[in-house]
Amino acid sequence: MKYTGTLQRGKEFRILNETTLGAGVSSEIIGIEADSVLVSVFCTSITGTLTVRVYTIAGPGEEALLLTLPVISAPTSSLVLEIAPQALDKIRIEATYTGVCTYSVMVRGTSASSTEITGTVDTVITNTVSVIEVGPSNGRASQTTIGTSASLLIPAALTDRKGLILKNFSNTDILFIGFTLLEAVPSNGYPLNPGQAMAMDIEAGQAIYGSSSANTVDIRILEAGT
Repeated sequence: MKYTGTLQRGKEFRILNETTLGAGVSSEIIGIEADSVLVSVFCTSITGTLTVRVYTIAGPGEEALLLTLPVISAPTSSLVLEIAPQALDKIRIEATYTGVCTYSVMVRGTSASSTEITGTVDTVITNTVSVIEVGPSNGRASQTTIGTSASLLIPAALTDRKGLILKNFSNTDILFIGFTLLEAVPSNGYPLNPGQAMAMDIEAGQAIYGSSSANTVDIRILEAGT
């Protein structure tokens, strides 16, 4: 266990990233300057289970469990998201695994206005995934399609957009997303498998691009503004 650094609002760290050899526990400490912390887990292979817990650290020997993410027992390309409100000065991320697994844990600093909600989006882990709700006073739901050629996915943002949720409504094809045309291709893009969704804490001026693995993909978009 070592001290990783300091997390500020809008900054993101990959705090754990490993392939385990068997049962064990890995742990890292990170300083917090953001109001809240968004924790995400990505697991590509696993034998047994993986449990990720977040502890607050108020001082030497003063540690308390803040949250436990859903137990992972099968590979998933989905993010498992939780909000850790008012995370004090430091937090410790602890991963407990009962067998061999390849996983990574990301942490992102967010604002105090973020709250936690739960929806039935990810059926791979526990049939639930938490996403960010930013307290909007307006919003927009829309539908679009993307083919195999990378193209603009969200052509215009809401005024003062704070976040959005993307859902791959296809039953068969993978959606690859990125922040440029070069990123939004199968070799570089972030994959959303059929039926999966992803929430992003994102500013109004950022465009998002996408492409499909094979056929035309039906995409549903929910944007939140203030």
